[in-house]
Amino acid sequence: MIGGIGLSKIKKINIDKNIAKDNIMIKKTVKKFLKWLFKPILQRYYLLVEKIDRNTNLFELTNQTQVEISQTQNAILAKFCELTDKSIIEISQTQSAILAKLCEVTDKSIIEISQTQSAILAKLCEVTDKSIIEISQTQSTILARFREITDKSIIDAHHSMYGIYKSSDRSKLKSSICRMQDLLDYNNWMKEIFPHLPESGYVMNRKMWEYVFIVQALYEREMLSKGKKGLGFAVGKEPLPSLFAKYGCEIVATDINSSSDTAQLWSITNQHSGSTDDLYKADICDRYTFEKNVSFRFLDMNAIQDDLEGFDFCWSSCAFEHLGSILKGKQFIYNMMKCLKPGGIAIHTTEYNLSSYNGVMVNSGCVIFGRSDFEEMRDTLIAQGHYCEDLDYRLGNYNEENYIAYHPYKRPHFKLYLGGEDEGCISTSFSLLIKKGNIS
Repeated sequence: MIGGIGLSKIKKINIDKNIAKDNIMIKKTVKKFLKWLFKPILQRYYLLVEKIDRNTNLFELTNQTQVEISQTQNAILAKFCELTDKSIIEISQTQSAILAKLCEVTDKSIIEISQTQSAILAKLCEVTDKSIIEISQTQSTILARFREITDKSIIDAHHSMYGIYKSSDRSKLKSSICRMQDLLDYNNWMKEIFPHLPESGYVMNRKMWEYVFIVQALYEREMLSKGKKGLGFAVGKEPLPSLFAKYGCEIVATDINSSSDTAQLWSITNQHSGSTDDLYKADICDRYTFEKNVSFRFLDMNAIQDDLEGFDFCWSSCAFEHLGSILKGKQFIYNMMKCLKPGGIAIHTTEYNLSSYNGVMVNSGCVIFGRSDFEEMRDTLIAQGHYCEDLDYRLGNYNEENYIAYHPYKRPHFKLYLGGEDEGCISTSFSLLIKKGNIS
């Protein structure tokens, strides 16, 4: 014990002192720590406050400045608009002046150009038309000359091969080629076939020859008399039924059915009949005699009805070349013989090819038979027991006969060119004169 204080108590006092000292140190340390810790925050706070103060003054200044700026902008904008409007007006006026001047110049230029073009075009057309006419005339002259030389060569070759027919050679008609001399020798028939025409009005052509040849051949064989029965194929509107009726012949005239396409085509050129009214020629035969002696029926030449038989004669004028082919034409000649009684006469005219030995088809509706075809038909008919008059190929030599007609066939003619430039031929008419043998 020291001074009445025990040792343990002294130790406790010392400890308390130490604790108090430590607490002070701790507080100091904590205070320093806090000061160190919050110093940056406080600094930022003070800076922020200072900035806020400055921003407040800046905001006030900014508002004032914005007002001044706005006023300045409005003044500038107003001035700009004023200048711009003035500029636009001036530009518009300038543009209008330029445009007006441009239009004036352009219109004048267009008129001048148009006038120049018109002048050039007129001159060009004049030159071109003249050139075309000259070229066309030259071509026509060359073509005409070429045709003239070619046609003459063909006719000369035919003359050289078969001879020239002369009037002194006249005898009973045979199967023969179209000749002008026949019309001159038998011109009395032209008066009967076309009695309304003056002699000066008779047209010498191959269609007239066909009519005259058929009538003369029947006359020579005593077929133009009362009671003789005749059958006409594809008669169209030809005058022969009226002429035969006048002589007392009993005629059955036929033509293709009016409802067929072929009939429609022939009707366009007024070459189709549908009744006896289409056939009656008042200047040839009186009505009573005609109606008594002439009847009409439709007939397809490729399918002849079996009831058409017992006729003394039959005829056709340029018809069987239109049956669709060379073979069908030949077959018609063989088939129509059944219509005749033994000894009956058949006379058929058709197209003959002067340009070639063989027949050709010039389009879908027409064939041109050649010499080989006529000789084949003759030989076949003879083989069947019939008689075919000799085939006479001699041409005449009149100027009219040496003329070859080309489409559109404006002049009367005995010969014509059929078909295209590359596949056509020179054609004339030819007659087949046949007598049926003593077979039923």
